[in-house]
Amino acid sequence: MHGSSQVGGLINPRFGRLNVIGSEGGHIGIDVSSPEQYEYEQFIRKKRGLTTEGLSAEWCFCGKAIPLLYEFLAEKKGVPIPQWRLNDEPVFTKIETDEIAKEAFEHFLRLLGTVLSHLAACFVPDDGIVLCQTIVSSCSKYIIKDTEDPEKSILLKAIRSNKCIGSYLSTIPVYLTTEDNLGMKGCFNLLRHLQPESREYKD
Repeated sequence: MHGSSQVGGLINPRFGRLNVIGSEGGHIGIDVSSPEQYEYEQFIRKKRGLTTEGLSAEWCFCGKAIPLLYEFLAEKKGVPIPQWRLNDEPVFTKIETDEIAKEAFEHFLRLLGTVLSHLAACFVPDDGIVLCQTIVSSCSKYIIKDTEDPEKSILLKAIRSNKCIGSYLSTIPVYLTTEDNLGMKGCFNLLRHLQPESREYKD
């Protein structure tokens, strides 16, 4: 369901085809779930030069925001930015060796879970949520590890944190795929509807 700002819905097959509904769901807002989240949002606003504009989910934890999340946590702890970050090495490649990278990943999971909770309230995805695309693929093994124990999972707790529909959200399975061309398949699905003659395409 989520990768960078890409969000879509997969509808049960009709006439043998899976229907895809695209959206700009990555640009929904994020509620302030903790004092640290508020501080981070103010940090992002300052970095992005935002004043009264809405702050979207994408701006808080998309690919370009992950380094800012690391910078925020390092600044908060009074820790200098390490050389590997100055060399522009990806944050999530250092989860096992850098404590701030690990904290950044955990913060990322909370943000992702919160957004998925909001989207699930809208889409009501009974058949499940599918996580995909570049960011998820880059840290898939850590996401799997986090969700091994649902009671301790940062991601699953964030998804189910809505008190009004938490019992429903707890019934929704969450899937992860490292397939990297789902976005292109979604684009083709739209093209197929716009140009019926293109329906002869086969996977």
